[in-house]
Amino acid sequence: IYRAIGDRAGEGTTLNNISQIHKAQGDYATALDYLRQSLDIYRAIGDRAGEGTTLNNMATAAHAQGDYATALDFLRQSLDIRRAIGDAAGLCATLFNMGHIHAQNGEINEAVSAWVTAAFLVRCLPRTSASRISRSSSCRFVATRFTSTHNVTHPDV
Repeated sequence: IYRAIGDRAGEGTTLNNISQIHKAQGDYATALDYLRQSLDIYRAIGDRAGEGTTLNNMATAAHAQGDYATALDFLRQSLDIRRAIGDAAGLCATLFNMGHIHAQNGEINEAVSAWVTAAFLVRCLPRTSASRISRSSSCRFVATRFTSTHNVTHPDV
């Protein structure tokens, strides 16, 4: 419908949503195909927020395939965009995901730094944001768990 009426943003969002269904079913290649289409649309219309979200979603699909290098590349691109547009909530999600990949790569200091940074950024979100509390708690919990499990010290944990 969005394609038929020429609503490119709606089309990009729908393609992104369809990708999540394929990702949930374990069909990561198809999910990435839909995400690439979505990314092309967001770039064509100049929707930086949509581009940042799509790159983050592409990273989760690449991560699920075990392609951590590609996932980190997508996340770095997403991080740059989210910083440029001032998307604090998006930064939190991207940093949280980056932390997991760093941890899986054995890069514990980088993981903890990403999670601690995300936890601090969560404080910038409106107090009424339901996700603010859960994101802050998740980031703090994960950072604390990893610092104690791996005998790493971090001044902010």
